[in-house]
Amino acid sequence: MRKSKWVLFIICFFVFWGVSKEDAYADMVIGCPGYYQTDAYYRDPITDILLRGCWAQCTEIPYTDPRLCNYSYNCVDGYYFPDQPVCGAGSGGPGGCTYESCTDCTLPTCSAANGGNPDYTTNKPVDAAGNTIASPLAACIGNSISCNGTDNCGDSCNPQGPYACYLPETNLNTIPTPAWNRLKIGVLTSPNLSTNSSSKTLVHYPLPGATISSETQQIANPTGSRELRYNFILDSVAPGTTQTSNTLIGQPNILSLIEGKEGSIKTTYQTLNKCDNNLRSGSSLTTYYKVNTLPRITSLTISGESGDQVYRGCAGTVSFTGKEVNNPLIVTIKGTDADSTASINGTYLWLVKDGTSFPSGYLDKRYAVGPGATATDPNIIGLFLTGGVYKSINSSGSLNGWGRDTHDGTSGGIPDPSVKDSSGNIIIKKVEVLTHEVVGGEYTMVVKLIFPDSAPESQISGKYNMFAAMTDTLSYYDMGAGVGTFIELRSNALATNSSWNWNFDFVNPNITNFNAGFTAGQQRIVDLNWSVDGTGSNIKNTIVNVYKTEDPIYSITRISPSPQTSIDITTPPSLSEEIGIADPISSGWENGAPLFSSFNINNNSSGTLTPYVTAYDQACNFSAAGGSVGNPSFDLNRWISTKGGILFSSGRISYMPKTNSNDWNTGTELIGIASGQHPGVQDFGEDKNPVSVINIIDRNNQERTTRFGMLGEKLDKQIEKHSNDGTFKTITAINQCNTEENCILMTESSLTIPATTYRGRILVLANNSVNLVPDIKANDQTKNGLIIFSSGKVSIDAENLRSTVGNLVYDEIDALVISNNQITIPTGTEATPGSQQDGVKIIGSLLSFGNESNPGVLLQRNLGLLNVTNPVLIVNYHPKYAKISEIFFGTETAIFKQEVGFKN
Repeated sequence: MRKSKWVLFIICFFVFWGVSKEDAYADMVIGCPGYYQTDAYYRDPITDILLRGCWAQCTEIPYTDPRLCNYSYNCVDGYYFPDQPVCGAGSGGPGGCTYESCTDCTLPTCSAANGGNPDYTTNKPVDAAGNTIASPLAACIGNSISCNGTDNCGDSCNPQGPYACYLPETNLNTIPTPAWNRLKIGVLTSPNLSTNSSSKTLVHYPLPGATISSETQQIANPTGSRELRYNFILDSVAPGTTQTSNTLIGQPNILSLIEGKEGSIKTTYQTLNKCDNNLRSGSSLTTYYKVNTLPRITSLTISGESGDQVYRGCAGTVSFTGKEVNNPLIVTIKGTDADSTASINGTYLWLVKDGTSFPSGYLDKRYAVGPGATATDPNIIGLFLTGGVYKSINSSGSLNGWGRDTHDGTSGGIPDPSVKDSSGNIIIKKVEVLTHEVVGGEYTMVVKLIFPDSAPESQISGKYNMFAAMTDTLSYYDMGAGVGTFIELRSNALATNSSWNWNFDFVNPNITNFNAGFTAGQQRIVDLNWSVDGTGSNIKNTIVNVYKTEDPIYSITRISPSPQTSIDITTPPSLSEEIGIADPISSGWENGAPLFSSFNINNNSSGTLTPYVTAYDQACNFSAAGGSVGNPSFDLNRWISTKGGILFSSGRISYMPKTNSNDWNTGTELIGIASGQHPGVQDFGEDKNPVSVINIIDRNNQERTTRFGMLGEKLDKQIEKHSNDGTFKTITAINQCNTEENCILMTESSLTIPATTYRGRILVLANNSVNLVPDIKANDQTKNGLIIFSSGKVSIDAENLRSTVGNLVYDEIDALVISNNQITIPTGTEATPGSQQDGVKIIGSLLSFGNESNPGVLLQRNLGLLNVTNPVLIVNYHPKYAKISEIFFGTETAIFKQEVGFKN
């Protein structure tokens, strides 16, 4: 029999808002057979209105089992509810079935429902703490299980399920503890940080812009964990971000990592549950660090090497190095490190020229250190000192690292200890580390700087300021093979001080316009003046030396600078290096800063007098002027000039004529000497030059009687011959002779002839000394004459000197002077050394036979500085004395005509 069901939809117009879904599934009130009514609400699919009191008609639905009859309801959400009562043929239906029994279903297993995975159960997962996870994540929920029984009408009955299937929570394993924490600051990674808060690990003080990261031990995600997380807590503050990497970038903040900053890093591994979003944490590792404090300079001292502060008696100005003084230069740098002075491993020393500063790109950077070639800026000289020496590579204007200039460019090569510029010019000849060790709690670096004793001024000259810094193991470090060694130049550790400056001068002063002169006509006072440029520094001192080449050497008088004082002078030293020594000063004086000086030569009258000026700058570099060609000196040797007659000497004639405009010469006719070389003469041309004869035999003492004796005999004969004819007039004073008279003055006593103008022709016969007081002149120079014939000494008096500055006076004696002893021309200035003296002019002749005296003519008169240009003695032969001699000695004149003139 074909089964069918009819469904009658009765639209119920009852509207009730706010009905819950559960109400739609309330117990039903069934009306049988065929029809039933339910109190359930349903939503009309057309009007979308909730309705109540729906009537349903059993509609036949074909089933295999004809007994089954299902009722369907058009209810909310389209759910169908099976009928429970027995349905018979209703009044409204075509027939019915009878519900007799229900065959129960077999509920499948969770494993079967989920691909045979035995881990699926209907038990909710339980976490490691034993807590049931109430709402597992989808990852832990599988396919659910359910089943339905079937009644005899073919309808479902006795349903089971659905029941959810779950996987178990797997995040149950023990979580490890981190083994270490580290800090990476820039390129340096710290060792494992200390777990002891009392002994924190020292970490790098970051350079500006350095990348900071905290690191902990990396591990694999533990078995069963959905995800491994790294939990960082820095100084009790978590970063606030999920960290799935073992490296926390940017933490700690670079701004917090100041010198001496102490901090902690606490790390924990966390694992994420599989079945919910809860985390499990393992045990934590707390570690401690301290930011490195850079070493600090405590002192810097600069000095010359012991014994080098004084050169040639010049004590260099403090803080100056020259060619010799304070060269080598010793720089001692001391410092400490707040963390550990023993960690200091290097020292910077910078010499920066005054007015120059570090370019902005120099500081707070890291530089490579190696064996390579260098080129250093002479205005910014950088030295990095360890046990060895590294030099800055900065000639291009930027700092490009540090090198040692090894001979082969390798670290095992021989380093060049000098510092050079880009052209290879030597700035510092040698840099030598003397000490680098901890002394008395301070790291002490002592370095010797040896500078070349001459260098172009452009290399290193002037004032330099010194800067110093020290490095430790966290600022000078080796990063291993293939990476290299590096140093950091930090501005906050670079120290300087207003007293850390030094001056360099390797250029000698320059003396120009040195002049030694005297006022026109001045015989004694030498005026010195000069100009001097200290070049690299100021003039510190000037030494004036005066030397004289021949004895006797008298002291001179320094006039300026005041006070006046007597200065003993000497002959020039055998070594020119001894001239200008500042202490002890010999044959000179310290002149100080003035550019002038003056002195009185006093009675020095022979040899060459040479002044020197030596200027010292503040670095005790020196320069001297004087003594060489082109520099002033004074030939104080006196000289004579004779004109006419014969000049004869039994020995050498040492008076050398000097250049003059008056054609004064040693002689004009004949010069003869018994021995020695030809005397010196000026060359005025053949028509003016004298004839010089040497090796003349002096027969004065070889004949029966001397020439003086022969003249005496002749004089006696003439007196006897004319004793009664009135030819000779006997007088007792020169002024008693009249014009045209021939007068004889005879005396056995010493005789002084005062200044006078005489008349007549006079012969003075003296058996004792004669003193002639200038001027003694002839009233008629062409006819009047005076012959002094003395067996004793004849002296030309010098007590009444008349020369003044600018006016040289010659004492004039018009006479033929013949002495069997010595003719002397004294200075007359013993009581007043350094005064002006007169020259002596003889109109006639001087003949000295030098009996018992040598020299025959003792010339002491001294024109001082005028000796350079003026003869001290002029002897002009006058022919009148040939005629006058015949009157007193007879006509046989050959004997004295041969020797008229100056006989020495």
